[in-house]
Amino acid sequence: MKQLFIILATVIMTVDVMAEGHMKFKGVEIDGTPKEFVQKMKNKGFTYVKNDEGTELMMGDFAGEKNCIIGIVSSNNKVAKVSVIIPDETSTWSLLYHKYSTLKEMLTKKYGEPTIDKEEWQGYTTPRDDNSKMHELRMNRATIGAFYELPEGSIEISLFSMQMQCCILISYYDAANQQTAIENAMDDL
Repeated sequence: MKQLFIILATVIMTVDVMAEGHMKFKGVEIDGTPKEFVQKMKNKGFTYVKNDEGTELMMGDFAGEKNCIIGIVSSNNKVAKVSVIIPDETSTWSLLYHKYSTLKEMLTKKYGEPTIDKEEWQGYTTPRDDNSKMHELRMNRATIGAFYELPEGSIEISLFSMQMQCCILISYYDAANQQTAIENAMDDL
């Protein structure tokens, strides 16, 4: 019985230590201060743009895509989320959706099947042609995305529209730092 308890305690401690690891973005742990993380991203070739309402913005190439916008979000001076906006340069549904599907396949190959995978249109019928699909996406009447849950955090990829510009958004959430942010918010309640 004592050996079973020791084995069980060792397994629990091992799992707990594994869960404390941080999510990575471009091979860099999503942790530390925004200033430290920005410097690490500069070392990876990103260019600092500005701080916009608490989010550090950078530009650079990501997953073979040029001129992506990188948003670094922190809570209590700790990086908790990194998002990549890949703007649509083509304005055609078939090319945008192909790019989204390719990136989603790459995420699936690396991280396994998504926990949630959704493609829904909010209108009465599903749009039938490319122009209608782009119009509905620009009007934010589509929910197209996938969510990957991992021990270190989660990744979300989606299609969305920002000021009538269609984009692909990929967000990396660090579980440990997100939990700290939630606990700090709970103190406010």
